[in-house]
Amino acid sequence: MSDEERMLKALEDMLQPSGFDVVVVCCSNLAAENYWQKRLEQTVKQVTGVDGVILAVHEDWNGGAGNGLGTLYAFQKACDKAAASPKALDLKKMVAGGASVALYHTAGKGTRLAPLPGAENNNKPGVKLPSLLSIEGSMQPLTVLEAVMRQTSSYASVRGGRISVFWGDQVFVPSTELKSSSHPADILAALRPMPTKEEWEAGQLHQYGLIAVDPRGDAVQLEKVTYDVAKEYLPPDIEQVGTSLGSFSVTGALMESLQADSCEHRRSEESRNKTRPEHGDDHGTGR
Repeated sequence: MSDEERMLKALEDMLQPSGFDVVVVCCSNLAAENYWQKRLEQTVKQVTGVDGVILAVHEDWNGGAGNGLGTLYAFQKACDKAAASPKALDLKKMVAGGASVALYHTAGKGTRLAPLPGAENNNKPGVKLPSLLSIEGSMQPLTVLEAVMRQTSSYASVRGGRISVFWGDQVFVPSTELKSSSHPADILAALRPMPTKEEWEAGQLHQYGLIAVDPRGDAVQLEKVTYDVAKEYLPPDIEQVGTSLGSFSVTGALMESLQADSCEHRRSEESRNKTRPEHGDDHGTGR
């Protein structure tokens, strides 16, 4: 099967009823959280074909947590919100039992989508597309976030017991068959055969974060390096290299381990800050 045939098959799969059991949306603020909670509860079945649990949360981490810590923080907030819901859901227990969870990052102004988010008050996942959904008795345009949910819903069937993390404004069509992963973590990348030095430089690959994969499917991440540096540090049996899409999945066990480590790190930082006097503070009080 050619890449084109696989992509057409992937498009067909996206239109089948196959959504995640739980959908977590990480928003910029409380207003966005409330908006997406209400909207997605009304549209999730139309979009994915599955009436999944919706948990919209907002990132109130001072200065922004980024993709890594932001994922851990958003998942914990989703666990808290699920526990406080009328059904008192135990999200971690659901994942341990095989539930599939999708987490969509939507925070930010949408610089790469500009000027389109301006029409939505910089609500980048709310940018409208030429398709319609029935909401409260009226037909309303599909949003970018809902399009991403539809596109990524095909991963649900191979991501049981995992948390899958996606960008809320990034639509892509896989050119390879979707398979379940036996690794604690995996990441999506646009792979190609290991390039020559000339191809590396022509493609300006030194400007990108890259993923290199060996014959066993194990991956190594490279961060903006030259061809010579890559050849020096990569294992000799690397077969494919490509740009990372920034979307990944982790098992529930790895998520809990990372959260525990993150909490310990934050407690350590808070402890140091409380005992570290501010410069220019006459009373020597901690932060």
